[in-house]
Amino acid sequence: MIPNAEVEGTRSLALAASDVPENEVLARLDTGIYVDHPWYGNFSDRNDCRVTATTRYASFWVEGVEITALLPNR
Repeated sequence: MIPNAEVEGTRSLALAASDVPENEVLARLDTGIYVDHPWYGNFSDRNDCRVTATTRYASFWVEGVEITALLPNR
């Protein structure tokens, strides 16, 4: 089997700092996953482009601009 990647590394993931003040983040998100302090990520399966990652502190489920659940790091 020929892998679809020459090297094991991220090539198309783009992360950037934001100028959104911390007290406005949830309002901008409204509903979704709030990832607080991404820490690192690794390919778990290069051929299928599966990535595992964790956060430095926590991730949360947000509904209607309120944090409603803590999402576990697994």
